[in-house]
Amino acid sequence: MSKFARAISVVASVVAVVAPLIPGGQIVGAVAAAVSATAGGIAVATAKQKRPGAVGGVNTVIIGANMPIPYAVGRTFVAGAQVYEDSGGTNAGGVVNAVKQQVRIITAAGPVDSFESFLADFVPISFSAGVYGGATGYYQNVLDNQVRYGARPETAHDYNVTPMPNWGSAYKLSGNASYRVAMWFDKDGERYSGGVPQFGMVGKWVKVYDPRKDSTYPGGSGAHRFDDEGTWEWSENGALHALAYARGRFIEKNADGSAKVPPVKILGCGFVKEAIELADFVEAANLAETNGWTCGGIVYDGPGISRWDNLKRFCETFAAQPVISGGRLRLKLFAPRPSLFTLTITDVVGELELRAMKPFQERRNSVIYRYRSEAHRWEHVQGEPVTVSTYLAEDGELRSEEVSYDLVQDKDQAAELAAARLIVDRQFGPLTLACKPRLMRYRPGEAGTVNIPEAGLINQKMVITGRQVDPATGVVTFTMESEPSEAEYAFALGQIGTAPPTPVIRSPEEVDQTASDFQPSGGLSDEQLAQIAALQGLVDGTVQFFYSPSEPGIGSGGVTITNLLFENGVDVLALENGTDLLQFEAAAGTGNAVEGDIWYNPDLSEWRQLEGGAWVIKPGFGAVGAALIAAAGVQALADGKATIFYSDSEPTANGIGDLWIKQGGAARTVKSWNGTAWELLSEIGAQVGSDVVPASTSYPVQTSATGAVKAGQLPRTISASLIRNGAAVTNGVTWHYRVVSGNFNGNTSAAGWIAVTGGGDLALDMTTVGASGAKIELRAVYLQTTRTAPVDIPIVSDALPSGGGGASGAGSASSISGFVPTTAASNTYGTSDNPLPVVTTGSAGTLAMTANITAALTGIATTASATPYGLFQYRTVGGTWTDAGAEEMGTEVTSYRDLETSTYEQQPGVLTFSREVTLSPNTSYETRLRLRDSSTARALSFTGSAGAQGA
Repeated sequence: MSKFARAISVVASVVAVVAPLIPGGQIVGAVAAAVSATAGGIAVATAKQKRPGAVGGVNTVIIGANMPIPYAVGRTFVAGAQVYEDSGGTNAGGVVNAVKQQVRIITAAGPVDSFESFLADFVPISFSAGVYGGATGYYQNVLDNQVRYGARPETAHDYNVTPMPNWGSAYKLSGNASYRVAMWFDKDGERYSGGVPQFGMVGKWVKVYDPRKDSTYPGGSGAHRFDDEGTWEWSENGALHALAYARGRFIEKNADGSAKVPPVKILGCGFVKEAIELADFVEAANLAETNGWTCGGIVYDGPGISRWDNLKRFCETFAAQPVISGGRLRLKLFAPRPSLFTLTITDVVGELELRAMKPFQERRNSVIYRYRSEAHRWEHVQGEPVTVSTYLAEDGELRSEEVSYDLVQDKDQAAELAAARLIVDRQFGPLTLACKPRLMRYRPGEAGTVNIPEAGLINQKMVITGRQVDPATGVVTFTMESEPSEAEYAFALGQIGTAPPTPVIRSPEEVDQTASDFQPSGGLSDEQLAQIAALQGLVDGTVQFFYSPSEPGIGSGGVTITNLLFENGVDVLALENGTDLLQFEAAAGTGNAVEGDIWYNPDLSEWRQLEGGAWVIKPGFGAVGAALIAAAGVQALADGKATIFYSDSEPTANGIGDLWIKQGGAARTVKSWNGTAWELLSEIGAQVGSDVVPASTSYPVQTSATGAVKAGQLPRTISASLIRNGAAVTNGVTWHYRVVSGNFNGNTSAAGWIAVTGGGDLALDMTTVGASGAKIELRAVYLQTTRTAPVDIPIVSDALPSGGGGASGAGSASSISGFVPTTAASNTYGTSDNPLPVVTTGSAGTLAMTANITAALTGIATTASATPYGLFQYRTVGGTWTDAGAEEMGTEVTSYRDLETSTYEQQPGVLTFSREVTLSPNTSYETRLRLRDSSTARALSFTGSAGAQGA
């Protein structure tokens, strides 16, 4: 990492901590968010390091600025995330400021199910109203507790006797379960003489969705609904918690209790219902209940924390792994699977690769597991190792690994999961082999029997762990590994764990009796105070950030951010790529827009900077540019030295640390002046999330054998959208097209770029096409960024008929490679009829038709799916069409969002089938391939080939 990158990292971390503590720090917070993104981006670019997640114990209170979001599941102990502490009031002895009050958040995604007990130093404390009210016993008259379940809207914590300084009815913490403790310190110091106890609550926390209790799910019965968290119930089933986290937890109500449209995600992965294989989670839930496996504990969500890792933590509680297959989230379960198919050498296409045994360095025969134990103050403790004696004998030495089950609170369950881990890791494989299309319907997680004696595999049950389909040939390549035996399953599920000795827990009264006197807790550390002092100049910063759909007033105040809710580990820069949601609350700014200030227009996804009294568009302020500009602004405020240049030509630096953002065609480079030269910091590609998406990449024009254009072929409209940040741009787009080859609308390549009217979606009229077809290129220009896409317009002509009686012997053949796409309005035949040139049967009088088609969704920038269907028909020339057998269903086409790149990708569908009919010999026939899809809301485009052969 360069020196400048390290400096920005330090500034970012300091600003993130200090921003909430500085009056008027809203703008500082926005800049801090941008700086943090920059530092992370530079680190990845230079060191290729993965950002770490949250660390720390889950049974201790966490305190700090920009804390991660806590998410408590099952029945467990939570100390909480402290969001308030202050002192005030006077005790009976006349001591002022004798009442300390704290508010701690237990979990987001409320309301929770119930509070069970309040613990002080892990000893239950009784209160007048159960778990809240005034304490009884040792803490009577000196301790008070109050709980909030996290409803939305919620009622703010209040006080019983002593007011809460700097706290009011507006601090509702809606959607967050929390508790408030008040401590009265007596004059003699008898209570709390050993210090403030470690407080916490045991309860049954967040609620989950159970498809088995949803009457709209096949086989389900009940009121649960996937899209309504208000219908959910508490459970400690890990599979259901994995499903809820994969879906994400949302704010579904406004502060006044009305429905929030659309709901706002606060944590979790964010998979839509169509992208989750619910049947896998139902099977996993049944498996967990059968094995007595539960889930309890806490995970954290927020910037820098991997949601995929959190999902894996949930899945670990029931011995499963999450996988993405065919655009859907699925589960790889540890459970006996039925064999769904038999694979032999006749199914294999090409070579077969098999690793018969894992390398010695990867093999383990013992697992040292850790789990969370209620008997041990809810700490993570180490159980007795699980060792498989057979594996130990095979290896000749002890080879162990340590595994922590963060959400497991039962020793026997942890031991069973450890044994399952050993067994799964011991299976042989991978086996990689390419198979014929008949096997493409089988997906990861499903099992089959492999009988290939040539490879030493005799009726071996194996599980699919990976799958790839070649859309051109239909060949499916499987990656497989062996399935555990029944005996191995029985061994894993029969483990009994051994816990370490239980520690002795001393009561708060005993602690107080052995303490000399009360030690008050300190406030901010000297280091934090020094940081605040060093950055006090940010309060009067010269760079402001405005977020508004309308132009901020110049010299008359604007709109500034007062509160930000970050989602999916992003910051304000997510506005540029549109992959995540940024919620904000706005208020009238106290400052005026001045030279150099930055403005983001959310309606246009547009960055501008105030230059010379005008707001100038700055496309380079996107993902990396904006962060670096914000970083430069912070550094300039700190030391008054940094300057940023935005130009294609090399600028003259003013000093070390200056930044130069260069727009170089489709790529941008970010450089820093090191004193003698511009040092490359980062290089990024074209603007994220922007692409021209035609409704179809091929618009075939069908003609007769003599070249006459058939009815309905012309005129037609070529449609396209500029998809930016996951949505179509509706205005401000400049469209052009040019002819690459052939003749289109009377134009050739010599005409160059031709303008098309309209500022949103493209609607290009196709009126004439040359006899040999044409190839054109579409171009969209938006915010100084250019995107293009090719479109092919082939001519599909009928062959000359033979006149009804050809020569005896062999018949003729025909084929096509261009297909009309389906429309989004119909799932019936008629929109994609693809005629083949006339063919003649031979002396046998047979007609064979074959299709090898790949289907894709058109114009999709969301999660979607559709299934292609095909039907061959034939007729004598000019006669009545007859079906050549039943229609054929292909494999499903799916569009899904890639979690790593935040872009939408497709798993294409494949439609491969043949039909043969016996007709009159030596006769000419017309044939056609009719195509449709299963959806009334999606359209499909097709590539590949279809042919007919007479014999």
